[in-house]
Amino acid sequence: MGEVMVTGATGGIGRAVVTARVGAGHQVTAVGGRWDVRERGELQWLEPGELRRYDLEIGALNGEASIGQFEARVSWLATTGSERSES
Repeated sequence: MGEVMVTGATGGIGRAVVTARVGAGHQVTAVGGRWDVRERGELQWLEPGELRRYDLEIGALNGEASIGQFEARVSWLATTGSERSES
């Protein structure tokens, strides 16, 4: 079967989705949600009136080369904390 990533996998709906996908023979990558982040002390709070902006890009990767390039980019972002290089 295929590979599936489930976000919010520790919540009520997420647990059910993980169970169903595993039962259907999929390889599942389970990503936790707010409760996991809170337990690790990483939950971020916004003060009244404070704003955060995020850019979201959704797409599909085609082939192992594309997946490898994406993994390298994510790894780089995780270690540098920024998408822009300091020049």
